[in-house]
Amino acid sequence: MAPASHFALHTRAIGWALMQMQEGHGANYVGHIVQEGITQFTSWEDFQDSFAWEFHEVDVEVTASLTLESEAYNQHKCDIDLYVDSFQSLYQKVGYPDGHHLVMKFQCDLSKKLSDRLRNISTGHPDDTQAESWMTVACKQAFIIKTETNFAHSWSPVKTTKQAPTFASGQILKGHYKQDCPFCHDLHFMDNKEKDKLTMQLLAWQDMLAAKSQATASHDLDTYI
Repeated sequence: MAPASHFALHTRAIGWALMQMQEGHGANYVGHIVQEGITQFTSWEDFQDSFAWEFHEVDVEVTASLTLESEAYNQHKCDIDLYVDSFQSLYQKVGYPDGHHLVMKFQCDLSKKLSDRLRNISTGHPDDTQAESWMTVACKQAFIIKTETNFAHSWSPVKTTKQAPTFASGQILKGHYKQDCPFCHDLHFMDNKEKDKLTMQLLAWQDMLAAKSQATASHDLDTYI
């Protein structure tokens, strides 16, 4: 926000500041000021006091604690990186010490799929008193889950109508439909499009295995260090 000294009168400075608030809470605040009139502020400092009262948290620690301990606070469908950033910001404002309570709070607020994955980690298990280590592992496991999901979707067989006959090497195989063809996984009976799809699926599988291996090796190295 530009300093008030850039304007000839404090009302111009206030008017400029209000013009920057066009969305959400800021827009509501501007609407209230317009109804009451800018002349209600006798100085720029008077406006600053009003702005601080409207937007600054009265007690940052209490607000953060209420948010963090609320049953409504959880990852839900939020991206894991954004959720970790939010969780870190809140617990640091509250001043929670690292330990079992913080680790349990973090795990319980994760999506069910990711929480289950963390509970069943066989290798690279972080210390149960180090929340930051669990956050790092959660991000890596979320990436692996996403890769596995994408691979599973890409591996799903193409749906075909039952009226479609099976074509294999240019010949019609009578007596069954395409999805029931006993040669559907035989490279000799695949057309170029099917071969390209299979290649992409295998490459995606290799990427998933490499990511999973890298995540495990990286955590093992962090634990050793």
